[in-house]
Amino acid sequence: MLRRTLTYRTILRVLGIAFVILGMYWTVQAIFFFSNSAGSLSLLLFDIVAYRIALIGDWYSFFHFGGVLTYYGVGILFLGISTEKVGISYISLHLSIWLIGINTWYQSAGPFGSNLFGVITAPDNFFWAIMTVLCSLLLLILYVPTTRLLNKIYNPQPPALASVLNREVVQ
Repeated sequence: MLRRTLTYRTILRVLGIAFVILGMYWTVQAIFFFSNSAGSLSLLLFDIVAYRIALIGDWYSFFHFGGVLTYYGVGILFLGISTEKVGISYISLHLSIWLIGINTWYQSAGPFGSNLFGVITAPDNFFWAIMTVLCSLLLLILYVPTTRLLNKIYNPQPPALASVLNREVVQ
């Protein structure tokens, strides 16, 4: 009987592509929901900049289960893990921490009021921003153990000579 199975690699790639497409869908949905551009590309690009808080999402927006950056972060994480390459997986893990952390910061911080560098409107509560930076620094500090763990997961070493050395020689 012929058996066909799906590998984890295929499942993670399909899920990663699905999350990225879902993020693109919500990005376009938010832009056209708030846009009054009437087809002008320059006004549409201005609306992307003007409504960036709506794109990131807050608890009162129409996003389900987080904002757009959450979908992009999970999709990039799944796509990076599915490559089965240590460097790409580490970078995708780092990038997904930043995307999901920034999105969580904007969603749960409460009122917006402070300006960072006079340009970016940011939430008043910086707890999740600090947590994102701490998680990123922790991942950077644990670079060697993380890459070794990923290398063991992606490239398992077979018990090469263990069975050969434990055999008794029959003469």
